[in-house]
Amino acid sequence: MAKKSTLSIESLSRGHISYVRLYGTIDETFDPAALIEAAVGRDVILNMKAVSRISSFGLRDWVHTVETLSKTVDRILLMECSPSVVAQLNMVANFGAGATVASVQAPYFCEQCEWDTEVTVPLGDANTPVKLPEVKCRRCSTVMILDDDPETYFGFRSGVRTQALDPRLAAFIADFSRPIDAQSAGVGVAAAPAAPVSAPPGRPAALEEVKDETTRTPMRFRDTARSTAKIVTSHPKAALAAGVALVGIVALIIGMMLARSSGIPPRRLAQLQEQIGAGRFAKAEEIIAQFKRDGLLTRDLGAFFAKQVADGRTKAVAERRARILAAVQARRPEDVISAATKTIDGAVLDVDLVFLLAEAYRSLNRCGEALPYYAAFDVEMSKSNPADKRLDDAVFWEGDCASQLGKSELARGHFRRVASDLPRGDFRNSAIARLRAMDKQ
Repeated sequence: MAKKSTLSIESLSRGHISYVRLYGTIDETFDPAALIEAAVGRDVILNMKAVSRISSFGLRDWVHTVETLSKTVDRILLMECSPSVVAQLNMVANFGAGATVASVQAPYFCEQCEWDTEVTVPLGDANTPVKLPEVKCRRCSTVMILDDDPETYFGFRSGVRTQALDPRLAAFIADFSRPIDAQSAGVGVAAAPAAPVSAPPGRPAALEEVKDETTRTPMRFRDTARSTAKIVTSHPKAALAAGVALVGIVALIIGMMLARSSGIPPRRLAQLQEQIGAGRFAKAEEIIAQFKRDGLLTRDLGAFFAKQVADGRTKAVAERRARILAAVQARRPEDVISAATKTIDGAVLDVDLVFLLAEAYRSLNRCGEALPYYAAFDVEMSKSNPADKRLDDAVFWEGDCASQLGKSELARGHFRRVASDLPRGDFRNSAIARLRAMDKQ
């Protein structure tokens, strides 16, 4: 039985314009048909503000869906793209599949009281500089700063079409958003203009209130995380101890509250938190399984521990990705390899990082180590996204590495693919030249 989608879709239409708002996670449960069905106009506006995460499986289906949609409509606009969406725009060349980005959500941070928020930043065309708004902290009124490097965050503009919303579309969105947002917040308003409105039953009620409450509730925990980051920066030797202690103490308090009636000994609970804090997630899962075998695990407590492990693993993977991308930007292939080859229990490199690791090995003339990663990227992208331009590069360098390793027939096969099956890339002429050279030998 198919899993229920973790992405909710709300669509509003008038004339030839469709306004679609997305809420949740784009993952393996993403239903392409639901999005295509919601986008019925010639001009389709996708509001991405509430997209919280995009997995590698969801990314593949998303790209295919938007490519399909672009063939049936005149224009696709992405607006209020969340930081998760912006990250994909920066990393995946064809994420928008020809769509135009009208605005993004930019993360802001208050250095005075450490409050953070997200603010909508409109975008003009590629030649128009991004104008960041001045944002004052709602807690202490201090002027906040962008919580990212501007050139990095808005780097996607060099390869993705951007354009401000024209007044006609902006007015359409305003007309429909106000009554629906008011209904979500429980405010009495006049009836909305007559138009087809479809909202899935799983869409959260009072969305903005929920978002605000979500922001307020974990504030102390996020402040703790910010403080931990400062400790890491100023006292690197104490970083591990501080991080494990802070996270472990908070989690232990919550866990003890849930575990009070379960009979789990505090010592065993502390051992579990120690394993999670140290990134030994497989060992943590073994301890949780033992709790279950001993009859000490209630459903709520099991869900809490499972979420702790999942969140810890997700954080470790995100930190690894950030280190890899920073090393790529700084052109430090040794650091790319060091970060990418660090084992994380229960997590594997996604296909984008596999390609970056192959490139890092090749740049250091370590073809024997680069070849299997190029091959892995080739296999995955040939199945999931053969239109990705990096596939041409990977196949050519597979041939080059194989040639350097004395695997002539393997190299010849890869060069033939680039020359005949993948002629769209920059390596076609090089592949033909390499084949001719090999024929003369």
